[in-house]
Order: sequence, then C-alpha cells, then structure tokens
Amino acid sequence: MLDDSSPWVTFGALRAYRYVRFRSPWPPDAEYNDSSGRFNNGIRFTLYVADDVMGATAEFYRRNPEFLDDQSIADIRVFALDLVIPGRCLDVRTQAYAHAVGVTFDRLRSNDSNEAVRYAECRALAEVVEPLGCGIAFPSAAYVTPSPWCLVLFGRPSNATWRCASYTEIATPIISPSEVRQVPA
Repeated sequence: MLDDSSPWVTFGALRAYRYVRFRSPWPPDAEYNDSSGRFNNGIRFTLYVADDVMGATAEFYRRNPEFLDDQSIADIRVFALDLVIPGRCLDVRTQAYAHAVGVTFDRLRSNDSNEAVRYAECRALAEVVEPLGCGIAFPSAAYVTPSPWCLVLFGRPSNATWRCASYTEIATPIISPSEVRQVPA
C-alpha cells in the first residue's frame, strides 16, 4: 500500500499547538496511550497537535460542546510546541494525497456517532504507517475552516523520529461555535 512514492513529508522544525486539560498531571509534550484517539486504539503512544491555535482549541470543543456557550469555564490550557521532526510523516491532508494511499478523504474527518466506525480506517492506516514513518498529517475533523490540519506522532520522542524542543503556554482563544464540528451525541 505505501512505498517511497507515497505522499511523505518531513517537517523538520514545526510550531504546533495542543490543548491540555487544566488539571492534567502530564506536560503538554507528553505522548500517551489512549484508546479514544483517531489513530490510536490503545496500542501505541501518540501525540496529537494542530497546525494553529484555533484548531487545537476546536479539538477540545468537538468533544465538549457544552462549554461553547461559556468558554470562560472550560478547563483547558493551550500550548505552542516547538517540535523537531526529522522522521517522515504520511501526508493525507488533501483529497489527492488520501486517494493516493487508498483512504477516502471523508473517512479521515468522519463524524459518525459510533467511535469504532468513526475511526476504523484511520486506525488501520496507523497500523501500516507506524513501521514506516513517525506520524500522519491529516485534515482536522474539528475546525471548520478551508484547510485546517492536525498531526499525530507515533511512539516516544527520540532524535531520530520526533521530539519537542520547547513549549510555551499561550492564551486560550475564544472560538465561534460555528467553527467547531461537533461529535454527534
């Protein structure tokens, strides 16, 4: 399915953004093993980031829409992460790139209410990519703008694949509810 002609990207230095729950005991650059991620079913360590601060914020509100009306009570903090990514990542941020690797673009942004259905193709893709690369750049399912994207990085940080050089807490922006694509109840 994948080979050297697949749409791989090497980011090098990348500033990305991530929300963290206010009381989280982990630093914002901590990878985690969680079964609720689009590309993770609890068998791999991952770090999810967004290409901009609004995208990271939308990721929280996608699953927590009850806070959209009064965002001042949302229990999140937002961080800018300066990542160093010498490893290659599969790039499926466009319909053409997704098609090139045999994935339906709409499934990368699936909004099915059943999580097992919503994430099935993404988790299968991660199984194929992880031995060949350190992550996947994919379209955001949460932020409703022309071309938002996110990045999932696999495994633990290393100088060969990816690492966080530094991170800084930034002001949590206010996002319009119309800019968030919510997970249906």
